[in-house]
Amino acid sequence: MCGSTRFLVIDHRDGNESNGDPDNLRWLCKRCNTRLGLSMARAAIGRRTRQFNPGARNLAEYTEAVLQHARGEHDHGGKIIHETPKERRREFAGQIWRMRRARGTDRRYGEREDARTEKIDQIGKNRSDRDRFAPPRPIKP
Repeated sequence: MCGSTRFLVIDHRDGNESNGDPDNLRWLCKRCNTRLGLSMARAAIGRRTRQFNPGARNLAEYTEAVLQHARGEHDHGGKIIHETPKERRREFAGQIWRMRRARGTDRRYGEREDARTEKIDQIGKNRSDRDRFAPPRPIKP
């Protein structure tokens, strides 16, 4: 339309994106393609296809993606996590927490610290009095 040869994209002449007939396809610059698409949408001409990225279909796929993903990386696991709709991610988080509670692994950080302190106290009780009351060792410079 404008004659530009930069930033070219494929346009569907009839506006029906599911019609992939070679006679229906042409090259347009991105700007012209967007403007034409908007004017066709306003006139109710053509049919846009809806892109659908389901993301994780179940908790097992989501968990696998989480385990594969490295934070800040653009990897396959991150792609699945990103494509999973927010409400589905919330549902998976709820399932994970219900399982953790059932197994008793849903402790918060402070609770872990309390358990750790108890364990250290228990270790201290098992040591002999000589070890517990020995003077601290000097630090070498």
